Amino acid sequence: MEGKTEVSATCKECRGVETVHVDEAAWQRYLLREGLVTTMFPDLDDADRELVMNAARGGWFICRVCWPIVFAETDEQESE
Repeated sequence: MEGKTEVSATCKECRGVETVHVDEAAWQRYLLREGLVTTMFPDLDDADRELVMNAARGGWFICRVCWPIVFAETDEQESE
């Protein structure tokens, strides 16, 4: 894909890798902190934007499959 780059992050729960293709120029500007993920990548859904943010900073990432499981446990613990 011309003008696109592959951005990937590894889930901290299942160790699965998720990937999204984004505009190369927008990705480079995002890495330089020239804009917010919502304005730099308006066509991505919330889950893909979360992937982009975590891939950029190498932080904590939970995939789409694990997200409801992990945060359901958190919600249950908070309600006790």
